[in-house]
Amino acid sequence: MGIRIEDIPLLLRPREKAIREGIESLSNEELLALIISSGSKNCSAIDIARELLNTYTSLSELRNISYSSLLNMSGLKKATALRLLACFTLFDRYYKENFNNEIYVYDTKILYQRYKFLENELQEHFILLLLNNQNKIIKEVKLYKGTSDQISINTKDILREILTSKATKFAIVHNHPNDNEKASFDDKETTLKLIKLAKEFDVILYDHLIIYQGGYYSFLHKKT
Repeated sequence: MGIRIEDIPLLLRPREKAIREGIESLSNEELLALIISSGSKNCSAIDIARELLNTYTSLSELRNISYSSLLNMSGLKKATALRLLACFTLFDRYYKENFNNEIYVYDTKILYQRYKFLENELQEHFILLLLNNQNKIIKEVKLYKGTSDQISINTKDILREILTSKATKFAIVHNHPNDNEKASFDDKETTLKLIKLAKEFDVILYDHLIIYQGGYYSFLHKKT
């Protein structure tokens, strides 16, 4: 038998802890347990939450879980599975709705907050953001998706997107799933090549942001 909620000291139970210290104080496991609410005789909400996080190693992966996969989890009821799916779907709709709003990039931290979710991705992603003179995002292009430690980038693809969108500035965001906090040799070479190519068409690179677990590296500021 796993951990029962009633076996946890009252002050440490997810619901009581959230009320006392705020919802932000809860761990991912505790947040999931709070949503799950109750399990079965031999499998508590905490047990189910822990199994989910052990099976799906990132929140991004967990967010894409199917209804049938949820039902295969021990102690998870149909109503609870639907409740979890509803939470994940609301998050996806919020993200899409938010991206449709006008976003102006006036600070690198805006890029980091917008793409912080890449910290949890197991593969490397390369995103191109096209900006106008006012630094407004006019288009987002998810150009590449690579392996856990490398990605193949064609600078001509990037330049083509820039010119067809009539952008005057652009920004690059990609992640390091291996949690390397520094720009690699290839990162630097690609960035310099793009700056040189874009300059021929009077287009400016605003920044190249590398996101890793817990932070980011900015080519604009040359620091994390």
